[in-house]
Amino acid sequence: MLRGHLLVIPLGESLLYVEPLFLTAERRGALPELKRVVVLYNGLVRMAETLDEALAAALSGERSRGGAVELWQLRAQARTAQAALSRADQARRSGDMAGYGAALEELRRALAAMAPEAGR
Repeated sequence: MLRGHLLVIPLGESLLYVEPLFLTAERRGALPELKRVVVLYNGLVRMAETLDEALAAALSGERSRGGAVELWQLRAQARTAQAALSRADQARRSGDMAGYGAALEELRRALAAMAPEAGR
């Protein structure tokens, strides 16, 4: 995937952010293909196959279930969990049990954020 240029467009009293995502072609000389458009407006992030669909979803203000936004959040939380696990391993190898415990607690929090319904 190739990210296009981020556009920041003043819209009323707010800003509208638009970023296209392209699939890069494998054969030489072929043009990238537009696959998705990400739009952020008033704190709502939407992704769709076309600009019209992304704008309609973002400007309608409807909250959606799942989708690309949650996937991005999940990936960020997974990176946080991986970093905490690395710190725990390093602390354990160096004999720092307090650091090990703190890193494990951070790992628990990161995992809980990835699946909040599991704690219910």
